[in-house]
Amino acid sequence: MEDEELEALLELREQQNTRKQGPSDSFLVCECKCVSIGDIKEALTIGNIHTVDLDYLKEQLGLGSGCSSCLKDFKSWSSKIF
Repeated sequence: MEDEELEALLELREQQNTRKQGPSDSFLVCECKCVSIGDIKEALTIGNIHTVDLDYLKEQLGLGSGCSSCLKDFKSWSSKIF
């Protein structure tokens, strides 16, 4: 992914994150692996995990194994999971 494309993608993601109602379960956290907030909630529920465990999500969903921009925004989106 080119720097300009990544910058545009991050800007769009931030715009989605700042909506008043917050991101929906369909909001993509990781575009490379097509992981949505709903996918993360489901994985954490199945694993009976009550916090956003990044290592668990990396292992179960492949989060961060592509361009890693989702890891850079971890604090932003993880606070919206529960």
